[in-house]
Amino acid sequence: MVADPHWGALDTAAVAAFPGRVRITHGDTGPEWLPDIAQVVAGRIGCPLTVIPGAGHTPHHTHPEAFAAVIGA
Repeated sequence: MVADPHWGALDTAAVAAFPGRVRITHGDTGPEWLPDIAQVVAGRIGCPLTVIPGAGHTPHHTHPEAFAAVIGA
């Protein structure tokens, strides 16, 4: 990460152009900065944002059943 100062960059135009469905998810027990970032990203790419109760930064790992329900899997 130190070697690449743009490691956290997100090409929102490319994501917004993706023809499939996109949804931003995060939990309510993750880092305190995450909800703000998730909301901004969801707004920029025009997709829904879902908070998974009890989950942290990676709800697809910690709460796979709840995540699957959110994405309709």
